[in-house]
Amino acid sequence: ALGASDVVSDSAGLEEVELRVSKMLERKAKHDAMRRSDEQSYRLAATDPLTGLYNRRYAETYLAGLTERATGQPSEYCLVLVDLEHFKAVNDTLGHAAGDRVLLEVARILSEEVRSDDAVFRVGGDEFVLVVRGCNDLPLMSKIADRIIARLEQRILYNGTPCRISASIGITVSDYYEPVEPDAMLSDADEATYASKSAGRAR
Repeated sequence: ALGASDVVSDSAGLEEVELRVSKMLERKAKHDAMRRSDEQSYRLAATDPLTGLYNRRYAETYLAGLTERATGQPSEYCLVLVDLEHFKAVNDTLGHAAGDRVLLEVARILSEEVRSDDAVFRVGGDEFVLVVRGCNDLPLMSKIADRIIARLEQRILYNGTPCRISASIGITVSDYYEPVEPDAMLSDADEATYASKSAGRAR
């Protein structure tokens, strides 16, 4: 039979276990809260606050990660630079709220034109970059670019008023580079975009 001292001893042992479990759960809750805070801070640092797309700062990190994989082999991808046309006119005539509405719609369209493994970045006020992974098919990307332009040229309404925009697009593929240099790709895509503008825009 258990004596009084045994009961007290068992009770004290149970309280000690409960205390340890409580402290362990408390530490886990604090750790989870810190992890969520870190993840939120990382997302805020890596994304554009208006559109939620990745920003220019993260684009550099992302492209560097694609270029040098764990195997040491560069990843194959297309880089697409989208420069909006007539966006300044929207801001000047209808105001920045209308411009924000347009940018949100552009972000939606561009995100719909890529796969889940690809990425879309807002790298300037009216400039966007698409990275299409595992692709070196320039004719295919040209068709996708034409489709993007067609979608962007559909009217976007702001308080019932249509906002008209378009885009000039420059494309390059990683296969053109040895070694692959993201800065050179961005520069060449930018040059290709200006060639599109010089040739009449919206192409």
